[in-house]
Amino acid sequence: MTIAELTVCGKPAILIPLPTAIYNHHALNAQVMQSDGAAVVLSQTDLSGARLVRAITGILQEPERLHTMSTNSFAMRRIDAAEVIVRECYDVMGRRHETNRSLGAV
Repeated sequence: MTIAELTVCGKPAILIPLPTAIYNHHALNAQVMQSDGAAVVLSQTDLSGARLVRAITGILQEPERLHTMSTNSFAMRRIDAAEVIVRECYDVMGRRHETNRSLGAV
């Protein structure tokens, strides 16, 4: 959810994935943001205060980089994420989403 919130707001990030997350999903999601130029990923196992300070100051000292990261983050947003999740849940249940749509849903 954090990455979804970052991208919908177009926020650049320094991400430190939880190494014990199931299916390694924190690291995989963070890697996608980094690959798209929206984040910097730091490994929790290699993290130190000095390394974090270098990452923060490195980004803040380059306003163009910060702006580019923000733009790239915003470009990754999925404003239809809730709709996609609901549709996939209905697919798993073997039902059609269109026939079970809530009133007012687009």
